[in-house]
Amino acid sequence: MDCRKLLAIAAAALLLGCVESTGPPIELEPPAKGVPDGGLRHLQWADPHPSLFAPSGQDDVEWTIQASAVAEPVTGEQFTASFWVFEDQEQTLEIDYRSPGGNTQPFLRMDIVESSLLALPAGEPIEEGDSVLITIDVDLSQLIVRFFPVGLQFDPAEQPGLTIWYSAANLDLDGDGDIDAADAQIEQTQLHLWARDGVGEAWEPTESTESHSEKYFSTPVINLSGYAVSY
Repeated sequence: MDCRKLLAIAAAALLLGCVESTGPPIELEPPAKGVPDGGLRHLQWADPHPSLFAPSGQDDVEWTIQASAVAEPVTGEQFTASFWVFEDQEQTLEIDYRSPGGNTQPFLRMDIVESSLLALPAGEPIEEGDSVLITIDVDLSQLIVRFFPVGLQFDPAEQPGLTIWYSAANLDLDGDGDIDAADAQIEQTQLHLWARDGVGEAWEPTESTESHSEKYFSTPVINLSGYAVSY
């Protein structure tokens, strides 16, 4: 047989093997930086009318629940809660999700350590014993959370920890009507926690850790901003 024919057959076999490969998924590169809002797909809530609430059993946190936004407009309706954070106190802030069946599961948790408040957004130092009113807006159509005042600064040595669970989201990530291995592939290789300072600004990937089995992302907070679970 002509050598050129042998080479052609070998090349075709190699190409076929690549197409039919069933090996492990390819490791994707880290998320790109500076992604515009239209460049991401934000997770949607599985329930079109999610029920969120702030636990009332914590003596160190005083919550104020509001029905509408206090700052910037968001997509659809939203849940808004405000609380006072004190410079000289350690506090844990939680917002839970209640499913249509009445079951409760965590959605957001922020652990603030004593003396972590550093400065107001304009740079004015926060003095010993001071307190700051923080507001959380949760979008009720997409898994987007906004903290105010945007730019509130925390001590880099005493950063609060923020955890956001996405177990209540619609995990049909490829939009084909079911949740299967293809969706798990997207979740494990593309889903990430993103942050940005304001509406219209680009999204940046956070330095977060994740648990796909427990459906959450955790990240340290240097300054308050907005967060989204997206791909």
